Amino acid sequence: DIYGCPNKKDWALTFDDGPSQLTNELLDILDDMKVKVTFCLMGSQVEKYPEIVKRAFKAGHQITSHTYSHPHLMSLTNEEIIFEVRAAEEAIYNATGVRPRYIRPPYGEADERVKTLMDRMGYKVLMWNVDPTDYNVHMKEDGAALIQDVFEKTINDPESVHSYNGDQGFISLQHDLYGPSINQVPFIIDSLKRKGYSLVTVAECL
Repeated sequence: DIYGCPNKKDWALTFDDGPSQLTNELLDILDDMKVKVTFCLMGSQVEKYPEIVKRAFKAGHQITSHTYSHPHLMSLTNEEIIFEVRAAEEAIYNATGVRPRYIRPPYGEADERVKTLMDRMGYKVLMWNVDPTDYNVHMKEDGAALIQDVFEKTINDPESVHSYNGDQGFISLQHDLYGPSINQVPFIIDSLKRKGYSLVTVAECL
């Protein structure tokens, strides 16, 4: 499984659960700052917003799967898991003409059975090693600051992050569903660049 980037100064920003009505705002920011990120897309959302997915893909962002409807995969049968993965794959293929090769299991939940199925379907399992929990704090008054704090702590003390595979770089998790998280992206990028990080897609950092 992929948790972080292997190289010390590589950082992959990833965004889950989209696309949403806010994803175009994020894409505008990324265009302006000339940064490529990785999107972990839900098939049901891709069907709602195929033009946004096309835009992200054409701009050079990495498109990965986050299943069709975001279920707890470990509670599903093999057949149901395969359906979830293939349905998302079809939606992404219809929007971009390309089938994703990476998948992020919803909630980061995947046991050996789930991982074996992913592997058989030709997928690499994509996790993360930095989580600012934007889903928990975006509605708070100081939500943006709390999100930024997690990035700053990691930047200032990289050793504080558990290294799963000897990784020295980072893959962070945000959601392109929450305004405060998206609005913080320019500040996050500035902080990372100031500390000498290369902002890359997951595929680029491996």
